[in-house]
Amino acid sequence: GPSPFHSLPDFDFGEAVITPGLANPHAHLELEFCRGRAPFDGSFVDWLQRIRDMKQDNGGATVFPESSLQQLAAAGCTTVVDHHTGDMDWEGIEDMGLRHVPLREFFEFNNHEPDFDAMRGAAREGFAAHSTYTTSPEVAQACRRLSDEAGLPLSIHLSEFRGELELIRDGRSDEIEALLGRAGAIDPGWRGTGKSPVQYCAGLGLLDGPCYAIHVNYLEP
Repeated sequence: GPSPFHSLPDFDFGEAVITPGLANPHAHLELEFCRGRAPFDGSFVDWLQRIRDMKQDNGGATVFPESSLQQLAAAGCTTVVDHHTGDMDWEGIEDMGLRHVPLREFFEFNNHEPDFDAMRGAAREGFAAHSTYTTSPEVAQACRRLSDEAGLPLSIHLSEFRGELELIRDGRSDEIEALLGRAGAIDPGWRGTGKSPVQYCAGLGLLDGPCYAIHVNYLEP
């Protein structure tokens, strides 16, 4: 029937379903320039290092992710939770019309005294501990606290691949140690916890508040 609010127009969408927009809780819009340039060769850590090398070769700069934003919109997404490591064209992204929630990713597996003020200054809105195997427990807990301050969920890549399980439980993973060595982030004091990554994060209090657990490919009972 006609709208009871006579000052507003009536819209007839015909044979259509009107539904809330979709939300993408895990995007890396700053990596649009990598599209088609980093095929997976069977080693997750080697692939991740190639992405890092490409970012460094690119001077850390990113192109405006117009193509990715258009792809999200075309798929019906109205909200994107974006994981970033540097500044982007925030105003340009917001002008594209999607609800954009940027979470700053933090690494530093060997940093046991995080600088909260520096972390706040590096973030646009929210905070993400990159993963259990690249972020120290202290930095991850700082991300949890700062996420709570910001009123946004914490995000962390969790139980993503088998090497992560080995490092957290047993204290050793050759491929992860090689990755951390190239980043200058080896922690000589790291010891295995005897826990799964999920148990480890729970013990640190990371799951005590709203949290995006990204991937979670390997779970135990």
